[in-house]
Amino acid sequence: MVEIELTDAQKQAIKALERALRQCKKAGVYFHNCYGTLKAYDGAVVRVVDNDKGELDCDEGKFVNSPYNLDSHADDRHYIHLTEQAKGR
Repeated sequence: MVEIELTDAQKQAIKALERALRQCKKAGVYFHNCYGTLKAYDGAVVRVVDNDKGELDCDEGKFVNSPYNLDSHADDRHYIHLTEQAKGR
């Protein structure tokens, strides 16, 4: 079995992200993953984004500029697929 462990640099980056997310929570930012695109809203204005008909379309949020396509799946079971490099270990 391949070990899926983060490098020290990746662990530090995760800690920095966690600090940033705590700052966002303290500032009242509400996040929503809209089909893989992270959106940010003013939590004092937006209570929740879901699939019930609401006042605005989810595209109204502030796009969070990110190099990632944040995976977004329904209630399916999810599996990890390894890179070719990891399979060769």
